[in-house]
Amino acid sequence: MHARALRAPGAQAKPELPEEVEFPNVPEENSFFEGAGHALLRDEAFLLRAAMAKLVAAKGLRTVRFFGKVLGTEADYWIVEGAYAEEPEAAEDEGGAAAADAKLVPLEGNGTGTNKFRYWVCNELGEEWVELPPAKPAAIVAARSIKKHFTGRLSTPIVVHPPFPGSEADYLRAQVARILHSTYVAPGGMFSFEEDSEDEPKPIVPTEEWEAPLPEEMGELSAWVHHYSTIRKVGRTTKPPKAEEEDGEEGGEEEEEEEEEADHLLNDLSADPPIFESDDTPVPAWSVRTAGHGAYAVAYALSTAWPGAIAFCSTKPSVKFANVYIGYGLENTGAQRRQRGALAARAASPRVGPTVRADGCNAPHPRLARPARAGKTFTPKPMPEIAREPDDVGEEEDTPLDAENAVLKELEEKRMVEEAEAEEADAE
Repeated sequence: MHARALRAPGAQAKPELPEEVEFPNVPEENSFFEGAGHALLRDEAFLLRAAMAKLVAAKGLRTVRFFGKVLGTEADYWIVEGAYAEEPEAAEDEGGAAAADAKLVPLEGNGTGTNKFRYWVCNELGEEWVELPPAKPAAIVAARSIKKHFTGRLSTPIVVHPPFPGSEADYLRAQVARILHSTYVAPGGMFSFEEDSEDEPKPIVPTEEWEAPLPEEMGELSAWVHHYSTIRKVGRTTKPPKAEEEDGEEGGEEEEEEEEEADHLLNDLSADPPIFESDDTPVPAWSVRTAGHGAYAVAYALSTAWPGAIAFCSTKPSVKFANVYIGYGLENTGAQRRQRGALAARAASPRVGPTVRADGCNAPHPRLARPARAGKTFTPKPMPEIAREPDDVGEEEDTPLDAENAVLKELEEKRMVEEAEAEEADAE
């Protein structure tokens, strides 16, 4: 059914892709993810590649990547990440709400920060791709305070507390931005800052003459680095434009507070704080593993903070790495584990409750026992004694068999006499 849906009437079986388009080999990447048990079905991988080719041909994209799949209660979201070869004209209402209200943090421009890429979604491969709205700082900030499952319908209102500014389309776009900037990783040393650039933060470029590490070296957290900047508390990767203020001191204080936020761009994963801080069992934000043997082994980095985010790196016969997310779009903040710890501590601590008396019956705790009211005391009646059989009762002796037969014979003769008398009376 999906294969027929991908071929519209009068359309070409294989859309012609421009040579300059960066188009990934989805089935090949999916085969690497199979090694970690976190992949699509092989039929889905081929259908996804055809659907992505159709999107590139229809929208004129210069780059495209399969971001992942977000699972919903009614339908799932297939999400594709891309960028236009020629940026279309911005809609009149795009970002208009943020510009109209001076209190809202302005959006980051197309091609920068949280809006570096565009995203298209569909519920079934072969359906029309729907472009998500740009990432709004207010939506990203609000998404950090809530945890709600997706339904699979973009127009569904988000009814939560604290309130969320938008529909499920805005919520999905905010979560996509958070996942991308938190979990997209690359092999360490493969990228470096462009020192000649005057932009802040400095862009990253592929490192010249980079030597791929051995597979066993990729099995360490320090061998992986973040590829995108941290999203700040205001919902942007960069500082918002400075507003004109009369008091210069207040602006300086805000600037100092903003500078305290560190950027994890190109920082290795070992520097990420644990998602659950505990003296006994801290849970790290990442875990790494390898599959295979020798030089052809594949290394994997799995996010614990965002379950479902995974990256692989293979160095033989050529260097290949990719990231994908397949999950519910929810962050693991460790709240569930903290709740279990609190319940365990509460169970171990002394608490007010029923006590056991010497006779084995439950009695209320002395602190909870109510004082007797004047004139309304209650005295329970004692339980009645159970009737018992006297111990001195003797058993009767059994009647001899001859005596029983004599009694039965006497009764039978008596009955026969009565019957004979009754017959004589009837005859007269």
